[in-house]
Amino acid sequence: MFQIPPNKQGKMVLGAVIIKDLGVSLPILHGTNTQNLLVSATTVKNDQVMGKGNYVLAGHHMRDDRLLFGPLLKIEKGAYIHISDKRKIFTYKVKEKKIVHETDVSVLVDTRSPELTLITCDVTGIDTDKRVIVKSELVDTNDNSNQAEFEGKYGYGMGTEPNLHSNVIFFLWVLLVVGLPCVLLFINTVLSVINQN
Repeated sequence: MFQIPPNKQGKMVLGAVIIKDLGVSLPILHGTNTQNLLVSATTVKNDQVMGKGNYVLAGHHMRDDRLLFGPLLKIEKGAYIHISDKRKIFTYKVKEKKIVHETDVSVLVDTRSPELTLITCDVTGIDTDKRVIVKSELVDTNDNSNQAEFEGKYGYGMGTEPNLHSNVIFFLWVLLVVGLPCVLLFINTVLSVINQN
């Protein structure tokens, strides 16, 4: 079985999403919130079950298109997406990619047939109201009892450590997003104090 470590808060990872053609190999965490989105794909609906209905995952589109869900902008119809709940591997085939307004919740509606919906921003940053939607249909379900077999078949595993490049880019991005506003706020505060004197 996969050896999936708990995240920093001690919660277990639900599984993984893998798109071999795009180099995507991400853990899936429960709940779409800022903390989870910085490190993983996240579930959007509380009651969703892998392999049933419309399973929806959201992820960030970072400045580096190779990180998190950034590669989704390059996905093509017919590509395969694999998700696993640590017991089974669900293989989906992409049937549609489209851009919708952020208020379009029709993409979240449950379906009778098993589907996978991936959501990310159409551009990096927070100044966009458009979302890239990738819709896929379930084409295969396999037992997931052997991690080595899974990694051999798909080239990625949930136990795979991120490479050095990914870690460095991610660290620099977090430093820019978190550090820069703090530095600007500090400078603004110092200038305000100086101007008052």
